[in-house]
Amino acid sequence: MSGTSSKTHLSILLIALTTLWLGRAEATVTCTPTAGITLSLPASITAPRDRSFGTPLTGWISSSVTRMENSCTASDTSTTYGQARGLLNPTGKTLVDGGATYTVYATSQKGVGLILGIKDQNAAMVPIAPTPTDLVKGWSTFWDFGASIRLVATGEPIATGTLAATTIANTFVAEKSSGTTSAAAPIKITGTSVAAQTCSVDAGSVNMSVSLGTTSAPGLAGPVGTTAGNASFSVRLNCSTGMNVYMTLTDANNLGNTSDILSLSPSPTQARGVGVQVRRNGTPVRFGPDASVAGNTNQFSVGTSPNGVLDVPFTANYIKINAVVAPGDANAVATYTFSYQ
Repeated sequence: MSGTSSKTHLSILLIALTTLWLGRAEATVTCTPTAGITLSLPASITAPRDRSFGTPLTGWISSSVTRMENSCTASDTSTTYGQARGLLNPTGKTLVDGGATYTVYATSQKGVGLILGIKDQNAAMVPIAPTPTDLVKGWSTFWDFGASIRLVATGEPIATGTLAATTIANTFVAEKSSGTTSAAAPIKITGTSVAAQTCSVDAGSVNMSVSLGTTSAPGLAGPVGTTAGNASFSVRLNCSTGMNVYMTLTDANNLGNTSDILSLSPSPTQARGVGVQVRRNGTPVRFGPDASVAGNTNQFSVGTSPNGVLDVPFTANYIKINAVVAPGDANAVATYTFSYQ
């Protein structure tokens, strides 16, 4: 007996299910930056070489309010800000000007710094840091800003040379919800020539020798502080006008000496119990480091520079510094450093 066998084929349709994840699109901000702002420095700047920190070298130099960004779009306009950032290297110093605290930036010229403020057309000027700085919160499809700068002394000796034209900052639009920023528009400065004012030392005042003569022991027989061997001399400078001239005398045999008694030069036959004083207007001069920086230890004023010769008069004398004085060589060496402020 034969039978019929049937086979049933089960077809299984596998359906791939695709899960669709619906999430919020990332917020972004875009703008088309303009050519920005160029601030024109004076063609030349002349300043005393040793101006103290923060002394203005120019007035404020300002632009008009200028279109910086065009055709802006943002997906979250509730968190948009106009921002700016300084691009020069900060000196690590700040300066208060007009009640606001500014970062002092270094320029390409030693001793010359720059402070920078930027303002929205409807707001006050904001000092600009080297990190993104908020200028104004809000939204617009275009953004207008104005910039102001001032050159100031950094406290280092100002060098003669050329301050290079460069980009000092940029502005942009930031969307804080996403952390995105638009393309930036630049703020630039033109270059300028910098001349550091100094006086020249007259040839007759270089490597001077001042003779105090020979003083016998009886000449210093009085108490400690007795003086002898008075001699006059002067240092002559040739100057142009416009500087406050300061001076520091330094003990060449003891650079750390800040007293008013000059050390004797070492010698096998050196005298004992005696030193040398230098006096200005009858008052002993205290010695200080060999430096021209404004405010140097024991730096003293010698006056305002004339257009011509400036003589700085002194006297020198021996002074008894111990009860017992032994005869011998009593030579001493001092150097002088001028500071032009």
